[in-house]
Amino acid sequence: MTTTQTHTKKRFFKITVLFILLCLCTHIFMPRNVDFTRINPADYRWALLSKKYRSGSIAPENEQGYLFFVTADGRSTSVKIEDAYNGNVVWSPQSFFYSDNHVQRWLSNQRNSLRVRQATASPLGIVPLTDGLSQAILYENYSQSSGNNYQLMIANPHKISTHNIRSDQRYNAMSECGNNVFAVTAEAPDATSHVQLSFDRVLKEEQFDSSRIASQSTQFDAASLGQSVLPCYKSSIIMLAHFSVHVLNKQSDLNIDPSLIRTDQWGSEYFLAHVTMNTVTGDIAVHPVTDSQGAALDADMVSNFLMQYDAHSVTDDGSLIWVADNGSVLKTRIADGQTTIFSDSIRDRTYDSHNQKYFYCVSGTDATLGVLIYESDSALHNPHIVSLSKQNGRTIRDITILSNAQLGANFYLQDLVTNPSNPSNKE
Repeated sequence: MTTTQTHTKKRFFKITVLFILLCLCTHIFMPRNVDFTRINPADYRWALLSKKYRSGSIAPENEQGYLFFVTADGRSTSVKIEDAYNGNVVWSPQSFFYSDNHVQRWLSNQRNSLRVRQATASPLGIVPLTDGLSQAILYENYSQSSGNNYQLMIANPHKISTHNIRSDQRYNAMSECGNNVFAVTAEAPDATSHVQLSFDRVLKEEQFDSSRIASQSTQFDAASLGQSVLPCYKSSIIMLAHFSVHVLNKQSDLNIDPSLIRTDQWGSEYFLAHVTMNTVTGDIAVHPVTDSQGAALDADMVSNFLMQYDAHSVTDDGSLIWVADNGSVLKTRIADGQTTIFSDSIRDRTYDSHNQKYFYCVSGTDATLGVLIYESDSALHNPHIVSLSKQNGRTIRDITILSNAQLGANFYLQDLVTNPSNPSNKE
């Protein structure tokens, strides 16, 4: 054998060894990419979607992304999703549920069992029902030529039932409250009208229903809710709302303390409110969200309208816990809207409302509030989940989601959900 041949063999051997080591490192340190059939939900604590476009923006159809399942120590397993922009996820005690414009998938929490059904539209919202397996899914029915037409679907792995709804108002959110499901409206019916607050019962004890429970006109010009699935506390639907206030209204009979009206970074005036809708009496109450002294919250905390909370964000003592634009975790008393700082452990102390550095996403259980934190310009650069106690606001754990860099920088993380059956979520 010549010297050249020997050197060539050695070079080939070194390259082969380096390639093997690289593959091993990738396998160890990068999240595994699998399909749904390889996922056992009981092994994971959280799940979240990665998308190339934030929800609410204009995106091409069938935009691919990933669904991440995350363990209690931050290791992740990813599933490639063909229509991630329209993806929705719900985790109930008995099953994990995913839906987009094309498919619905269930994974049983008890065993690795997958059920798949075809879907035709992205839902306005999904709420789990009390059986822990079925989901109530509200779709806007675009096949109808005019009016506000919806389809309510009750779906589980074994059966799907649908019911068509025609409403005189457009729905913005939904809530499961007292074994019933309600569709909520908080918007002006046209450009010349004020915001209408109303809620319809669309499901009564798992039977289809279409009943207007209550409706109330306001003096506001527009509303932003921030969430499409709302919490319930003692038979009342709870929501936060930014109400826009037209400058001319302040010269009329607008029944608001002028000191509670703030100006956002774009020069528009708004009023931050806490709204309760009693599903038994039909009473609708609008409370200003104020600090302990009765003053409006600092505009830098809320002017970007990114209030983050979910259906599990209420506490036993009658408060709503939510994350403000700057990462402050706030506690709003449901009875009157008085708000205090519950935890500032994740607050961005360099926050600038004109340059949102971090985005937040919330998912709670009865005992904990999980907050996903990621950089606005590089979502997959060390994103982490902080678990807070709903009793006292202390940080239980802060977990970095490991090694997602191979997906590139052009992704947003959204739709954090928590496994309610995982023992670590009962801390």
